[in-house]
Amino acid sequence: LDGGAATEPLIYDLMRALLAQQKSNDVAFLLDRYPQFKTQPAYQLMRANLHKAQYQYEEAAALYQQSLSQADAVLADEIRFQLAELHLKQQQFSQIQPLLSAIRVDGAFGKKAQYLQAQLYLIQQQRDDALKIYQQLLSRDDSDAIALLGKAQVLQQQGKLAEALNAIVSYREKFPYNPYGQLIHAALIGLQGDDKEQNRMLRQVQMQLNNLPENAKEQEDV
Repeated sequence: LDGGAATEPLIYDLMRALLAQQKSNDVAFLLDRYPQFKTQPAYQLMRANLHKAQYQYEEAAALYQQSLSQADAVLADEIRFQLAELHLKQQQFSQIQPLLSAIRVDGAFGKKAQYLQAQLYLIQQQRDDALKIYQQLLSRDDSDAIALLGKAQVLQQQGKLAEALNAIVSYREKFPYNPYGQLIHAALIGLQGDDKEQNRMLRQVQMQLNNLPENAKEQEDV
């Protein structure tokens, strides 16, 4: 961008990258810097994403709807996914399904829509349906990190500890230092009665998180 590349669509990918790093102020600066694009649906989508990151949910929802009416098929999938994610945050569960159903399965957001659908099933205590989605995803890619982790969580919630342990061990063989995997593994070890090993694993995660930069420690996931 600094070297003179065409501003659109590069500017939107830059905003996506900044939002993924929770750099909301940088995104706000860029939006203000390029007001000539404010009627474009991709610009409105980025402003909606910024509102969502800042917990301004009503403003975000209005902009998502506005941008959706003008977007092409590719961008519409992204808008529907972001809006569905917003409804999940607001616990407006009945509004999520129509949005996910409209996202093209073979598009860039097809898999993400399945992840969100499984998450919705789990919230609604429909664990078998969530497990079915994770199994389908794993049948296409047995290294799918989110599906592997999700499968382990569902099996844990169903009380199938041995199966859950097998699933999380498979996950950790591929992603040994992922803290989510470590936490679920520790929980399963504890449920099997090995408190000493569970405490060791939890201390390991704590040390790992303590080594993060200060700004990273403030992130919601951490």
